[in-house]
Amino acid sequence: MQYDTSKVSCSRGCGTGSADRHPIWRCHGPDGTETIDSCTVITSSGSYELTTDLINKDRDPCISIQADDVTFDGNGHTLDGVDTLQSIGIETSSSRSSNVTVRDVTISDFGAGIYVWDADTTITNVQTVSNMDGIDIASASGITITDSKIAQNTRQAISGQNAEGATVTDNVIKGNGDGMYLHDSPNSTVRDNTVEHNTETGLSVGGTSYNSLIADNKISGNGLGVSVGKSDDSRVVDNTINNNNGKGLHISPGQTPSANKLNITVANNRVHSNGDHGVYLHFASNNLLTHNTISQNNGSGVVLRGSNDTVGEQLGDANNNTVAHNEIVNNHEAPIIDDQYSHYNTIYNNTLA
Repeated sequence: MQYDTSKVSCSRGCGTGSADRHPIWRCHGPDGTETIDSCTVITSSGSYELTTDLINKDRDPCISIQADDVTFDGNGHTLDGVDTLQSIGIETSSSRSSNVTVRDVTISDFGAGIYVWDADTTITNVQTVSNMDGIDIASASGITITDSKIAQNTRQAISGQNAEGATVTDNVIKGNGDGMYLHDSPNSTVRDNTVEHNTETGLSVGGTSYNSLIADNKISGNGLGVSVGKSDDSRVVDNTINNNNGKGLHISPGQTPSANKLNITVANNRVHSNGDHGVYLHFASNNLLTHNTISQNNGSGVVLRGSNDTVGEQLGDANNNTVAHNEIVNNHEAPIIDDQYSHYNTIYNNTLA
């Protein structure tokens, strides 16, 4: 929505203004929305709208939201920084804010396009492009990222630490260093995203991100497709994972391998044409692989791998997994590898070729 500036009223007082350092004027559009035309600090609840592009701004952060119940609408405009490593485009912090919505803005050339620290924030219809990190989340429960494009960021598109209950849906995550990384973020949902051509891992859910859902995503052309760590009781379902340079799906508890339950369900996925193994379970026990199509991968279709620590790997098992009712065909190596350090796995009713 573009305002008719002739209907914008301004009065002298605290609030946003035309000078970056000394806000002097408070202006409102015809519906009462407060207008912003410079980098500023938002300290009052309400709706705010950017009225112009802010280019080559070195203020850090450019927009700081320090109030509850705030909607910041970029109105299609751009916030652009000067490529300073520690700079931030938009910052929200729960010590000073909750129930914040950021929408319809393009953010580029900052250290972090958006930084959320322990704040209940919704990010929608946003583009974070050519930053160091696109969206950086720290200890923020219930964050939502939807209908956004996170592209060409040097390090990570989305980095979430302790982001319990995160919802990441209907986004394009493309051409970044890493795609999306959620760590220690239980009960999260990652659904209906297009994750492609990221240099490292397309989508990673690790730490104690238990009971999370990865569903209906298209994950293609990344270094590694999907990595799932110690995320007990999670589900990886109905995804297309293809044409990644390395493995399609890698499940491993990481540096603390254990026979304790992961109980991850991998179902109804299409894992094909990846540059290494299709599905690789490394020290990962008690998981279910069922009704997947795993084909034309450059390694094996499914690998269940433990270790006896003879090659410098930490000792661990891949035990008590069930591989059933899958179509595992036309892979470059064996359809299924169940190695000598993996025990009590159940493999049945698969189509193998």
